Amino acid sequence: MTIENALKLLQLEDENQLRNPNSIANFSPEELDDLNSLQNIIIMAIRQIDGKKFKRIMRFVCANSAEIFLKIKENDIELDKENTTKLLIKLTFEMLPNVNRLTGEGTRVNPYKIDTIYGKGLFFDAKYLFDDDTWPRELKDNSCYVNSNYLLRSTSAKLKPSTLTGISYRNGAYLHSVLKIKLHGKNFILDSNYHLCMEEDLYLKLFPMEILNEITKSNMTENEDTFKKLVSSCHIKNKDINMALLMFAFDDLMVRAKDKTNEQNIMDQISL
Repeated sequence: MTIENALKLLQLEDENQLRNPNSIANFSPEELDDLNSLQNIIIMAIRQIDGKKFKRIMRFVCANSAEIFLKIKENDIELDKENTTKLLIKLTFEMLPNVNRLTGEGTRVNPYKIDTIYGKGLFFDAKYLFDDDTWPRELKDNSCYVNSNYLLRSTSAKLKPSTLTGISYRNGAYLHSVLKIKLHGKNFILDSNYHLCMEEDLYLKLFPMEILNEITKSNMTENEDTFKKLVSSCHIKNKDINMALLMFAFDDLMVRAKDKTNEQNIMDQISL
């Protein structure tokens, strides 16, 4: 992607004029609502960061799953707090019109296995990819471009990491960047915004993303010096937007920045 096209995309997002990814261009409002509901439940199941909201949903599930809980009571099945939460998460997913079944616990060893009308696949809390199952302090919420760049640099080449950047959808279209890695012979997406690691095929359906640029680890390594020079030359307050331009127009930036006749022009554009 050229610098000019990337700047246009960023402008469209800023003006709330960004189109949806091609894969959902023909979705009805009802289909988009159903997809949004599934996305929200996935994120809450992974992170469980909004305790009050999570509890409200759990109460709703209990109220609408009375028959299931009556059977549990009739059979004297005792559930401790942990197992109750797991059951409620499962029921919450299976109440959605676009979900058939959910199993698993959301860990790397025992990931959630979900069967939806869009497809089947695995997902889990991405913290289990890191040392001590702890989310790295270097990764900041809602800083997908900076996070993806950091993850690309720090992830072992054995996992064949690359960044994917493009137009995504969640409650509306937005520009986004994620990391692709290979685990056990399968491609997974690590989405730092949601602490989510999901099989690539399923991710692109449940969190629709039209990929506009991909940067491999080898490509980044080959252009390391030029990339660092561009990053260090950025002088704007919102450095995440700066990194967005770098992630979208990486190849064009590398070529044009190495041309000494274009160097100042490139620095001016990237510092917008």
